[in-house]
Amino acid sequence: MSAADHLKLGDYNAACFECGRKFKAGELRKHWKGYYVCPQHWEPRHPQDFATAAPETDKPAWTQPEQDVFVPSGVPDFPPFDPMNP
Repeated sequence: MSAADHLKLGDYNAACFECGRKFKAGELRKHWKGYYVCPQHWEPRHPQDFATAAPETDKPAWTQPEQDVFVPSGVPDFPPFDPMNP
């Protein structure tokens, strides 16, 4: 027999979801995942779960890609190399 095997009017026996031990239902607490656990296995939800991202900044009404700009290097153009005609 466990410690939960006694009469308590308005209460009933229930098992902890984590360890499976028997408790009175009034002793169990609802876990943030939705199931009921004993006080030993209950844990609060981590505050980082409630963090939100910073809102995005406003974007301009329209944009266009930058154009490729030819920058001369100062090196003269040579004709293409042809190995058959040295």
